[in-house]
Amino acid sequence: ISTRVAELIAGNVDFGLNYTPDVWDLLEKSSHAAPLEVPILRINFWQFDGSGVASKGPWNDKRVRQAIIHAIDRKAIIQQVMGGHAGELYGPCSPLQWGYDPEVKKLDYAYNPDKAKALLKQAGYEKGFPIDLWYYEGIQKQPNQAAMGYLEQVGIKVNMKDYAGNTGQLIKLRNTRKVTGIGNFTWGSYNIFDADAALPAWFMTKEGMCYNLDQEVNDWLQEARDSIDPAKRKMLYSKAQKKIMEEAYWMPFFTVHQIYGRNRNLQIIVGKDEVPR
Repeated sequence: ISTRVAELIAGNVDFGLNYTPDVWDLLEKSSHAAPLEVPILRINFWQFDGSGVASKGPWNDKRVRQAIIHAIDRKAIIQQVMGGHAGELYGPCSPLQWGYDPEVKKLDYAYNPDKAKALLKQAGYEKGFPIDLWYYEGIQKQPNQAAMGYLEQVGIKVNMKDYAGNTGQLIKLRNTRKVTGIGNFTWGSYNIFDADAALPAWFMTKEGMCYNLDQEVNDWLQEARDSIDPAKRKMLYSKAQKKIMEEAYWMPFFTVHQIYGRNRNLQIIVGKDEVPR
């Protein structure tokens, strides 16, 4: 077990965060420590280099992006790999945010490997291809390994680029548009419960984090940012979310459940905004 888990179990640490789901049972059985789980605003997703800003390849084709999403049983990964310590995510912003449209759930891509194979064949990639997958947090490793197994079944070979423990370097590469294939990122929206804190950062074309240069989505988000009319803003965010999913610019993976470890004698409240009190 890691040093940080060992220190908590030994009673040398009273409070910690960002524990991975695989240590939950270990913390529960400890006489000194206890796990604490809170669903938070942060989301975890795969961003495709849809516009080819860093890499030209099959993922520039919408059908291939759709196939990748259909090929992965995200519900099974949440339940079986993460022990249910995450929530299902259907769109490109958190359900906790104002402006989130629950209708995006109808546009989601259910697990369907046969459909994935058919889409790959339509796009001319029935024999598969290699693709890079970048990530920077420990909580992402096991879900990504499981997803890699699903993709292998439809002929897609994933090259994992693990930057866990080196987050800053990957963020620098991401923000200068050097992340090839797929970037697996999380976003906490600066704890602002509004869609404007999520969507523009990733889909306004001037932003370094934008790898899908869709001018229509950009304009909707700018118009929503400039407006003080709640109904108009909701309508614009809805259009943006639906198009993002229709074009499969992202694969929403899961909503993050923060797993804290605490001393059993420590009484503490932690909110959905990730702030301990």
